Amino acid sequence: MGGLRRATDRKLQRLGGVWGETLVGGRSSGGRRWATTTGCGPDDEGRRIAVIGGGLTGLTTAYRLAKQQPRSTKITLYESSSRLGGWIQTDYADVDVGGVRGRISLERGARTLSSLHTSTWRFDDLALYDLANDLGLDIVSPEDAPRFILHADQKLEALPTTAWQMVRSRTVRNCLWAGPGYALCRILSRRRSEPPVEDLSVAEWIRRVTMSRAVVDTASALMHGIYGGDVEELSARTVLGAMFWRYHLPSPSSGHVVMPKVEREFLREMSKDPAVRSLALGCKGALLHFGTAGMEALVRALERALRGRANVDIRTGCSVEGIRYDAESLSVTVRTSSSSSSSSSSSSTYDKVIATIPPSTLSRLTSPSLPSLLPFESVSVMTVSLWYPRRQPHKPARGFGYLIPRGVPNPELALGVFFDSDVAVVGPEEEEEEEEEENKEEHSRQGKGTTKLFVLLGGHHYRGLDPPSETQAVQQAKSVVQRHLAIPLDEPCFAQARFATDCIPQPSTGHEARLALADAELRSLFRGSLVVAGGFYSRVGALAAIRAGYDAAARVVASSSSSSSSSSSSSSEQRLYTGIETGLEFVEVAERDITVRNLASRKGK
Repeated sequence: MGGLRRATDRKLQRLGGVWGETLVGGRSSGGRRWATTTGCGPDDEGRRIAVIGGGLTGLTTAYRLAKQQPRSTKITLYESSSRLGGWIQTDYADVDVGGVRGRISLERGARTLSSLHTSTWRFDDLALYDLANDLGLDIVSPEDAPRFILHADQKLEALPTTAWQMVRSRTVRNCLWAGPGYALCRILSRRRSEPPVEDLSVAEWIRRVTMSRAVVDTASALMHGIYGGDVEELSARTVLGAMFWRYHLPSPSSGHVVMPKVEREFLREMSKDPAVRSLALGCKGALLHFGTAGMEALVRALERALRGRANVDIRTGCSVEGIRYDAESLSVTVRTSSSSSSSSSSSSTYDKVIATIPPSTLSRLTSPSLPSLLPFESVSVMTVSLWYPRRQPHKPARGFGYLIPRGVPNPELALGVFFDSDVAVVGPEEEEEEEEEENKEEHSRQGKGTTKLFVLLGGHHYRGLDPPSETQAVQQAKSVVQRHLAIPLDEPCFAQARFATDCIPQPSTGHEARLALADAELRSLFRGSLVVAGGFYSRVGALAAIRAGYDAAARVVASSSSSSSSSSSSSSEQRLYTGIETGLEFVEVAERDITVRNLASRKGK
């Protein structure tokens, strides 16, 4: 069984009622099931399901299907590259810089996961804890550290977390007039509980509710860190989540919170497991990772579990060349070619196909075609890891890192810099906890006395531009940290750059309308035989990718059960499920029922 470990000063210690439901923007999502096992009727015998894409969403989907479907169900996972894991990849490098030798870890993709430990709007973390228990993974929760923002004068400021810090904060002073503006808008908005009909950008919505440009500038830094996106383009409805909807929805009763109905159902099911509850309540930090094993530990554990199942076939180096629906047999034929074979392409037929690949790629492969998938956009980023053999004196003593808002001098087109050495994103020889006594002095030089930075470049800044080469990106990253952290350009370091093409989906204004069109087209042309999953259709990030896999598998299992049971409208909805939610239902939930959060109202219970 997996566990939660608390990272404190680089030492890892083991820790042991519904209200009137409101539907906004579309069709009800219907019932869902996340149970580990499910009763399957005779029609499920011998079902064939394909999962296209071996990234985190695809792996999670295949794993959950393998757990929930009978052994007679054959599951095939297709991945065009030679490895599984998608953007999640942990590299290791032997370094010898300035007389300091060691082995360091370098994350190519996500370096940490959000714990969501204070959220009563999203519960994606419960899926992670469930996986950790299943796969025997230890999760590390670093101690919270300050987060910084860059000002126009190239100075860093820690974002305030206490009243005294707020009084002294330049960021708060810049946004001071947002308070009266927000209060006025809030008073006026109470006269109308409906959200705006038009899909506003994040910037437009913030200006509307605060009357402050400074708040928009601050929010732009957050959008850079999460989406690599433009605050003037991203959809407020989609991106802001709880902030947007709780502003517009009626206030709940005392001791209650408003959340999406689907989150309540997920919460109810997942919190039944005492091990999941224990991990959720044990987490006290904002970030999670897998310690010295790196982020890739999760995908490797999923891969091992899948390869251990006789009814799962993993095909790496196998490119999908076509996806054709047969209306007569209600089946989908997947045509593939192998990178290791010069023979002609082969085809296989499935009852259900779950595609976790980008929408533009899927649109190119399908017959009939799906033009509604073409407008979905994404951005590319350049990641640069810098490892210095000594602690840098001008870097803040401790912190998560800093984000760069719009409007500040930024010739390198950077999005942010993250202090990996401060949050224990480390490699096997960077840890200090289990070092032999005679090696502690040398290891101290490699671990505690070193600085590891992760510089993020590009995103929406790269639109219309040719990205830099990896060599150029390293020089740009060094220039960024020289200007902001006073690290000399010629300071000896180990550097590695990687370019990630179209890696972050961009839910820009009009996103809900595009989803509705795609949902209707998939229903009409594939009749529930093709399901989509991933960040383009739900939320972005590694934690959201895991949740997307849980959701897709649960609904596919539910659709298989409903296909042989009832002809009701709800069963029809299940059978025609496409993976796309076109509307949100909201419910009121008592805080005492949220048993996976350390809420103030639950203390002493």
